[in-house]
Amino acid sequence: MKKIKKEKEVLKNSDADVSASLAFEELLELSTTKLSDINLNTITLDDDENTNYIDINETIDVDENDLFKIIKRAQKQKSILNNQRWVNSEENEENEIIKKAEMSGKSKYDSDVLRELILKRQRDKRKDKGLNNFIDNVKKKKNNYDK
Repeated sequence: MKKIKKEKEVLKNSDADVSASLAFEELLELSTTKLSDINLNTITLDDDENTNYIDINETIDVDENDLFKIIKRAQKQKSILNNQRWVNSEENEENEIIKKAEMSGKSKYDSDVLRELILKRQRDKRKDKGLNNFIDNVKKKKNNYDK
């Protein structure tokens, strides 16, 4: 019991309590002030600040430091990387299923599409694992076992 009382006394005198009480006092002062006493300054923006300095329709020679050239170069690099990256064949097949569904007006989250994707994944897992796979491998390679 004595420890609990000591901890409570320590918490009462902490800096957090003092700052919280000061914050509540300031809130009370703000709540009692009238809105007419507060001076608000409004700032209006000029139309000159919103001008576009580069006209996109103009055909201009773009140098190395121009933002448009940097963006175009980044887009080219992205397309090159997308073409060079290794693509999983299963991912391609799943994307084809989704594209077929979208062409028929279904979402990729439609229950029929998800069911087809799940069944395909299960079929692929069964091909790789199980007794049937082992038997098929033995039949294919039985000539190698005789040697």
